[in-house]
Amino acid sequence: MKLSHHLLIPKKPGERIKTDRRDSIKLAKLFRAGELTSVYVPTEDDEALRDLVRAREDAKEDELRAKHQLSKFLLRNDIHPPFKGKKWTRRYRMVKYSKV
Repeated sequence: MKLSHHLLIPKKPGERIKTDRRDSIKLAKLFRAGELTSVYVPTEDDEALRDLVRAREDAKEDELRAKHQLSKFLLRNDIHPPFKGKKWTRRYRMVKYSKV
């Protein structure tokens, strides 16, 4: 079975009349000529992996948002970290939290 996305089907300018009969004839001719671009239908494993990647991206965004909120909260309360190195490393967190 070959699937094709409707936006990938070539269209002539001004082709406005659409009926099932005309569409099926057009699709058959395009298929025979090899002009249809097929699309990949993901498997359940592919979808599960995509869901995992989306969940990880959401978690990383939440983590970054929480770090920004914490930094801004500490700055509003005039608490500045004495550590000038790279932020959010283990050493940075230990120095930052030990002083609070």
